[in-house]
Amino acid sequence: MFRRLKVWQKESRVRAALGVAMVFSNHRGEILLVMKNGKLTIPTGHMKLGVDRDIVDTLGRESREELWKKSLEKLEPDPYKIIAWLGTVQRNINDSLKSKSFDAVYSKMSRKAAEFVEYEEKEQRGHIWVKAPSEKELLDLSIIIDELAQEALRRYAKMFLARFRGGENGAKDFTLVAETSEASLEI
Repeated sequence: MFRRLKVWQKESRVRAALGVAMVFSNHRGEILLVMKNGKLTIPTGHMKLGVDRDIVDTLGRESREELWKKSLEKLEPDPYKIIAWLGTVQRNINDSLKSKSFDAVYSKMSRKAAEFVEYEEKEQRGHIWVKAPSEKELLDLSIIIDELAQEALRRYAKMFLARFRGGENGAKDFTLVAETSEASLEI
């Protein structure tokens, strides 16, 4: 279900071609947004060679490093449950040197994990929980939310919010998953 690690050589540096874009919700259905480069976005992470086998491993490692680094000893073993894979999204599409591919994953955090979130990455910090926006509301937020978060949240809105707000069910375009103690399985 999840894509495997691909690697390419460029300017004597090996880079992972894949990463994960994390759409997290809390027990109130709010979405976690973090501050990065002056805009709100969703947390992201890149696969590490020799460390991560797939996107699920990357999600676990990166979320602990960026969201719970200072609270690991207080965190339960499974702080979130993966609910759905929202497809592949791109960041910086118009800049071929900075363009990156991310697998967007929707996960629901436990109540305790949501309380301990403290985002920090590369000297950037700050997070906010927001009501999950509809597709229409995302247009109004485009000034403060970056293109990666807009696309991932648009897919989230299409998949889940339309169903609960009386619209069409967009779930047929997405992969729902069930979390087990071993791995995520397609259902």
